Amino acid sequence: MRNASVPFVTVVVPCRNEARHLERSLGALTDQDYPADRMEIIVVDGLSDDGSPDIARRILSNAPQSWDLVQNPERITPTAWNVGIERSRGDVIIVVIAHAELAHDYVRQAVAALEETGADCVGGSIRTVGDDTGLGTGIALALSSIFGVGGSTFRTRIGHSGAVDTVPFGAYRRDAFERFGLLDPEFVRNQDTEINFRITTNGGRIWMDRRLTSVYHPRSSLAALWRQHFRTGESKVQLFRKYGSLPALRHYIPGAFVVAVLGSLVAAVAAREPLVALIVLGPYAGALVACTTWIARRHLASWAWVFVALVTLHFSYGLGFLAGVGKYLRPGRQRVVARPPTPRNARR
Repeated sequence: MRNASVPFVTVVVPCRNEARHLERSLGALTDQDYPADRMEIIVVDGLSDDGSPDIARRILSNAPQSWDLVQNPERITPTAWNVGIERSRGDVIIVVIAHAELAHDYVRQAVAALEETGADCVGGSIRTVGDDTGLGTGIALALSSIFGVGGSTFRTRIGHSGAVDTVPFGAYRRDAFERFGLLDPEFVRNQDTEINFRITTNGGRIWMDRRLTSVYHPRSSLAALWRQHFRTGESKVQLFRKYGSLPALRHYIPGAFVVAVLGSLVAAVAAREPLVALIVLGPYAGALVACTTWIARRHLASWAWVFVALVTLHFSYGLGFLAGVGKYLRPGRQRVVARPPTPRNARR
């Protein structure tokens, strides 16, 4: 395969203070079974202060692929994507976060899937692996369950292939960015969902392929999990403001759930009847206990952590969604549909 007919692939790694996971993430990239002379790795560092750039240099200095380490002074992920894309030479551009590890055949299988499906972007399933604690296991199990994350195909349907609304760690054709634009820097969170939604709403196609697998290391504390999913809920309203809709019904459910909970509590206070609150909280509590037991059936020592992680996911996302309604849909704020600029270097 070592010839110019093999597509050249660029892997872009946005990074900020990822010293804990960066060595494994970059090690997985340097170990790819794709021809090394047809691949480059670009780490885009957001001014890390934990030694991440030094770790990247140490790992990549022995890499068989060409590589580059560049700075992202704005320190936000969409800018990191854009910096990496503009510096890239690839016919195919893959973006992977620094706390994930791609399978050793990911690049090769991604190129094959693009060629076979004609899709603009392909990706695969992720296996969520927490740290070696009860809490870490609980968070990982919650994030891998339908009750925890809804119908998020890439998290809950390992082994699935088919058209989807989004994928993690997507492999994009270069001309997808030329036709649909670069990342919108307004989306500090959920930038991959936004670019993928822009692609599909403009006639493009996102494909999930069962051959593409990766490992994802989630936030390791409940506070960090809460912050992440609160901001994710907010960003979904930001996405709605831009496009007037969301990629899937599942994105509305946490916000509707929290509204129902708050409504039942207000009704209970107004009626001076505490049992009214159980109209919503009663069925939720029953479903929560039942689903926690099923999810943790092979990890019973982590049952309580799964329970708490599920509650954290549901309420952080839902409250974040409501906060986003107040932030992005308040009266007088106009919905602006903007197309981010296309790459300056369409082909280097």
